[in-house]
Amino acid sequence: MTREPINEDAADIEASAFGLIDTDGDGLISATDIAAAVHGIGLEIRDEDAAAIVAAADTDGDGLISESEFDAVRARQALLEGVASVEDAFAAFDADGDGFISVGEVEKAAVSIGLDPADASALIESFDSDGDGKLSFEDFSALFG
Repeated sequence: MTREPINEDAADIEASAFGLIDTDGDGLISATDIAAAVHGIGLEIRDEDAAAIVAAADTDGDGLISESEFDAVRARQALLEGVASVEDAFAAFDADGDGFISVGEVEKAAVSIGLDPADASALIESFDSDGDGKLSFEDFSALFG
């Protein structure tokens, strides 16, 4: 079996990472997928630990991790690596200083940390508690659980 080289573009790397964990290829990551991926690299994981990983990333309550939920976790990790506080992260995203984070602001931030800006709307939808199409500080804080 010949493998194609991995494109080093950040969005492609993210998609590749998602695809490696989505072992059944259904576009969603389940606890079973996580366990299979972990076992595939020669490690062990308890079923309850795989389920806890899914629960931590599952924002819509369907018991699965969608690609946008996966990207949100990756974005949270990227933000936490270089930011001292949630307040600082919010201020960095809120480029116009209006107290809210818009889809456009998420798109710009996504590009700067190597994520696909096309996922901005899904990220906003996942955490927008009042449905106004933007994130308040409270909504944004939920990203950091």
